[in-house]
Amino acid sequence: MKLSKLKKIADLQSLNKVPKNFMMHCDKCNETVRGKISFGIPDVFTCPGCGTGYHAEQNSDTIFIFKRPQALSAILKHFGIKAQIGQLKEECQELIEAIDSGVDKDIKEEIADVKLVIDQLLDADIDAVYKDKVSRTLNRISTGFCESKEVN
Repeated sequence: MKLSKLKKIADLQSLNKVPKNFMMHCDKCNETVRGKISFGIPDVFTCPGCGTGYHAEQNSDTIFIFKRPQALSAILKHFGIKAQIGQLKEECQELIEAIDSGVDKDIKEEIADVKLVIDQLLDADIDAVYKDKVSRTLNRISTGFCESKEVN
């Protein structure tokens, strides 16, 4: 069973090395938006015409495009990046405290708070680093460098 999991991960890794090109039209300004996406790794991109944010994911042979929620952009615009980075630090500390408490409801609430701020701060630069880290981890797993720490 362990070997089949590694094979699936290795297969995913080889798919990640062949990003697919796609093209769409922005639903706000109708500008042509082009991008590349790798299997299973979300991509964040912005319309060059109006700056509308989009999020893309590929599963199997289908690419799904989601409009970045305008509420997240509005929150970030209102508070600013520097303030939201400070907010992220605060939310992460609250998540650590919730994890230490062991109360599932509190942990879920704090994960949602952290995710909310992270989703505001996502951009193409962070997405590129994220993709590199996923690829590196999959490579380490497929070469046996990282052992599973799964608890039964």
